[in-house]
Amino acid sequence: MGDGVRFEVCVGAALFRGRRLLLLRRAPTVSYAPDTWDIPGGHVSVGERLDEALRREVREETGLDVKVGPPFYSQIYAYRKSSGRSVPTVEIDFLCTSVSTRAPRPDPVEHVAFTWAGARAVERLRPPPLLRPVLKAAFRLRPDDAGKATRRSAT
Repeated sequence: MGDGVRFEVCVGAALFRGRRLLLLRRAPTVSYAPDTWDIPGGHVSVGERLDEALRREVREETGLDVKVGPPFYSQIYAYRKSSGRSVPTVEIDFLCTSVSTRAPRPDPVEHVAFTWAGARAVERLRPPPLLRPVLKAAFRLRPDDAGKATRRSAT
């Protein structure tokens, strides 16, 4: 990258319970993609490891503890800040499994609801365009019941 170019790093959790993926409904008041469905995740702080950031973000957004598995998708895009300024962003998404059985407790500032959705149900929720290829890849590679990633044909 050129001199003075800054970018942000984000992580996302494709968190499965069986064949269903956890999705969170973003609050209508948030600046980025309000009132849409998303996976848990967020920004990585300087000096923070990716897996640490992901566990922290999932815990903050859902109250759940997760086991972070392998990365399965990455992308670079322009993230529009609430100020209107766009920042180059690198996002790395990981397959995850929950280590707790309790229901998620979404952070009401950021999210207003949650759902565990299968592949077909996710399509009906109309996720934002940047999230669609992430979800498709997640369902193709979702962890089996033992927590290992298993390649599957798209359904």
